[in-house]
Amino acid sequence: MRWKIAQRLELRWWKRYLRNRNLEEYLSWKKAYWQDFVAQLNLPKIEGRTLDAGCGPAGVFMILNEADVTAIDPLLEKYENDLNLPSEEYKERITFKPLGIEDYFMIEHFDFIFCLNAINHVKDMSKALHNLGESLKPGGRMIVSRAFGTRAKGARNITTIILMRVRCTGWISAHVSRFHRIR
Repeated sequence: MRWKIAQRLELRWWKRYLRNRNLEEYLSWKKAYWQDFVAQLNLPKIEGRTLDAGCGPAGVFMILNEADVTAIDPLLEKYENDLNLPSEEYKERITFKPLGIEDYFMIEHFDFIFCLNAINHVKDMSKALHNLGESLKPGGRMIVSRAFGTRAKGARNITTIILMRVRCTGWISAHVSRFHRIR
């Protein structure tokens, strides 16, 4: 029950957030935001199989033009029906799946996994982290972030951890950063 309420509130938040915004301007700003965010991570070129886990209606998938992208979010069908997002231009090159992270498990492995501002929205954290870890190739990179901020000031602080899978069971933390952006 709590999960369903949280999902309804998430969708309601997006509807209110986008209601008085010009959608094209928002999407343009969001692309620039993701480009800036990814540039600060100093990652190698993002290509190969890539997962945007918990992508939301305008996730990092927007800028991953040279990767074979799968994007998952349990609200994807609602975003499409209620917000008309993600837009058609992305549907041609990205595989979208309306699944939660804890419900998604791939036999195929990913070179990159992005889980940005979504890990704190899952219903089963242990299962979600397990599924992400199992879906990453050895030598692949998983970027996990969690946003927090103060609404009064409009600031958002994002703590990001980049993990690299070195063996089937080993992990190293390659980078921890704090990304700060005022909006």
